[in-house]
Amino acid sequence: MTLMRQAWLSLLLMALWHPGMAMEVNEARIKTGFLYNFAKHTTWPGPATHRLLCVVEGHMPERYLLELEGLPLGQHALHTRSITQLSDARNCHVLFIGRNQRARLGEWLDAVDGLPVLTITDIGRMGHPKSAINLYTERRRLRFDINLAPARNGGLTLSSRLTELADTVYGWE
Repeated sequence: MTLMRQAWLSLLLMALWHPGMAMEVNEARIKTGFLYNFAKHTTWPGPATHRLLCVVEGHMPERYLLELEGLPLGQHALHTRSITQLSDARNCHVLFIGRNQRARLGEWLDAVDGLPVLTITDIGRMGHPKSAINLYTERRRLRFDINLAPARNGGLTLSSRLTELADTVYGWE
């Protein structure tokens, strides 16, 4: 594991700790931290007063989303929302589609294709060609790959810090 990756994961774990509470470490909580950090290292085109992180309902406990509510993203505040309708995805800046939506994954990704929406999935090692970031578990560790093409297609820029931490980056040109 590279020094940069170790530092990033340490910061992630520190960000998830809350004074006065024992840290509950589980997959959903760790994914929540990853989602926040992915958003922190993404640049969107155009002005905005806030950034909306959406999770397709049924995958992420609401309490974890609430922990992200109002956190800073550069000069913007992060807001969170669970969604159930494809049409709602068009209003999101970050869209997390969990493995419980595997059967409808293509529909969700098509709904935001070409829009400035950072798409994140966790459907397994190979991901989907229209997903910008794919989370997966390998040897009990959460890992991620990046596909730059969907991000560029939506006018998004992913920081070099983020691409350095990915296991694999596709779409370099």
